[in-house]
Amino acid sequence: MSSETIPSTTERAEQIDLGKYSPLAAGRSRLIYDHPHHPGRLIKVISPEKRARTLKKHVLRPSRRRYKALRGTFVELEEYLALLARNEKLPEFLPRHFGFVDTSHGPGQVVEKICLHGTAVAPALSSWRDYGLRETEVVAMLDHLLGQIERAGMMASDLSIENIVISGQPERRLVVVDGFGGDMHWRVLTGLVPGLSQVYRSRIRKRLFRALGVG
Repeated sequence: MSSETIPSTTERAEQIDLGKYSPLAAGRSRLIYDHPHHPGRLIKVISPEKRARTLKKHVLRPSRRRYKALRGTFVELEEYLALLARNEKLPEFLPRHFGFVDTSHGPGQVVEKICLHGTAVAPALSSWRDYGLRETEVVAMLDHLLGQIERAGMMASDLSIENIVISGQPERRLVVVDGFGGDMHWRVLTGLVPGLSQVYRSRIRKRLFRALGVG
């Protein structure tokens, strides 16, 4: 397998000073930057506020103590590996993963940059009305994505219309850039209880369509 299809080791290079750049986007806990040395890649780092909050907390859960502010990144990487084990390749609805780099904001996760046109970063699904999409198109695209997720067997416990983006390359499609992965108890339950995974994904579908105001 190539380094573009499996999580790779940390890149050995000089520290990237992200203070020189403005983030492309910001989520609840992460900042997203263009990779200064690789135009087709992004760097995702934990925000300083999130890192500070995590350091102040005294938590009992072993995974939170072990991975601290990177626990969400660990859950995401675990899902990458689970999908590789189940499908032998990453599904096309996920960005490729290229490992980690050392940055002035801490460890940076390097991922494929999903674009709408040219080098413009793909917009969130929540802004679909701004890009000339019809409601029927959005419904069809989202149903197609949810079908892909179900066939791949991906857990997506935090999936929202903010962490699904509209890609225009090579064709218009939806890509999940955040919010995937799930707690171990969900993995165990959906594996043991017949039909529970369908109920789980049905709830996700209803939540997404309600948030979009379609369907």
